[in-house]
Amino acid sequence: MSPAQPEVARQLALYAISVSGSRRSARSGDWGTLAIASALAGRNIEATRAFFVEVALTSNLDRTCQTALSAYHSFGNAFASRSMRCSTALIPATACPLTASGLGPGTRQ
Repeated sequence: MSPAQPEVARQLALYAISVSGSRRSARSGDWGTLAIASALAGRNIEATRAFFVEVALTSNLDRTCQTALSAYHSFGNAFASRSMRCSTALIPATACPLTASGLGPGTRQ
């Protein structure tokens, strides 16, 4: 969306999660969308929790981290809330290019 409309994206992600029913655990990308949109909307606790759900559900941690890194590069400080920095810092550096590269929100530049 241009310009970014994080609250609309957040509501759509919540809707997608709510109607996914038994497939909810297979749709980790919806949780990632919720995490990013929530961070951009300033809902830091919700963003962190959604990110953890995505990490728990994903079968591809690298893709999850790359998506978060892409959002960080696209939105910068608006995305890099303190809670998202903390949550990405909990992922081992060897498992996630966010922390391994020194570029992600879990690292200091």
